[in-house]
Amino acid sequence: MRRFNQEGAPAGDERLSPPNLDSYAADCAFGPDGTLWTVWCGRQSGFYDIYVQSRRPGSDPATQQLSFSDDDAMSPKLAVGPDGTVTATYYKWAFLWGYSRDRNIFARTWQPSRRAWSEEVEVSPHFPEVEDHTDPDAVVDRQGKSWIVWSYDYHPSLYKKPVDAQEPTIFAASVNSNTVSAPLLVGASGQFRSAIDLFPSAALDTQEALWCAWDCSEPQRCIRLSRLDTASNSFKFVAAFSLREGICTTPELSPATEGQLLLAWSQRLRTGPWKIALCLLKDGQAVGRTTLSEDADLLFPQAQRAPDGQYWLVYEQCSPKGSRIVLRNVTTELKRQPERAER
Repeated sequence: MRRFNQEGAPAGDERLSPPNLDSYAADCAFGPDGTLWTVWCGRQSGFYDIYVQSRRPGSDPATQQLSFSDDDAMSPKLAVGPDGTVTATYYKWAFLWGYSRDRNIFARTWQPSRRAWSEEVEVSPHFPEVEDHTDPDAVVDRQGKSWIVWSYDYHPSLYKKPVDAQEPTIFAASVNSNTVSAPLLVGASGQFRSAIDLFPSAALDTQEALWCAWDCSEPQRCIRLSRLDTASNSFKFVAAFSLREGICTTPELSPATEGQLLLAWSQRLRTGPWKIALCLLKDGQAVGRTTLSEDADLLFPQAQRAPDGQYWLVYEQCSPKGSRIVLRNVTTELKRQPERAER
């Protein structure tokens, strides 16, 4: 874990995982009581599993193993709700016919009233021999209900519904009191049913509306944004963000204020370095936007609004000299006039 001061300068690193654990792919979030929750993928021997650590103010860190897999568990994401509910989601490989085959999405929930983790639940539909579910993300609402989104390698030749999907696309399901809802189609539909959809990111705005952004291959490599319509219990397309003659990928959503959202992604022309696009959105429309570039590739951006109203962006800066993590205040840049989004 790397700490930063209020000016965004590094203030020291600390190792979280045990020294005998081969660990990577960490995610973290703060709870309403100031607890820092961190989840990661780790292996001591044999297969990878999911580990979580809680760091409560005034207490020693507590680490425990969340998954106990007969094959690797990977790609963990973590979310904390206003009531202190914590959800960790991840995928596990299915060990079939003597080797790893296909992946399925699972979740566990920390229930603050019990101060304990619930039993593991399988979020994705259980078709382990033919399906592949990846890239999960999670949010938790004010009532402690979790929403999990993921990319689903859907095969209509095997399962006829929904007919609007025929390639990897985005689905969502809720987890409430450890009960999983039926999955909802989020991603490609209609004319874009042949799109390959990956890397979904979910966020709840301050009005509790659920949003999802993802990387879509159609009609060009762009970022698509949808919102859950609670009246119809279905996701509605809102906007697409693209770069003419370019590629957009790895979006990340986060809540801002007054129903606004932050949306960041990496983009590049067919040749040239990766840059970062960052938008402040209101009802899916950009009310602030900036593009960041350096003499390096800028990758995997994540943006957050601080309690004092400042906007911060963290990303990987990658060059022939190596890679490093950068934290940058982008409040001033977001006041620029927005560029037009494709709709």
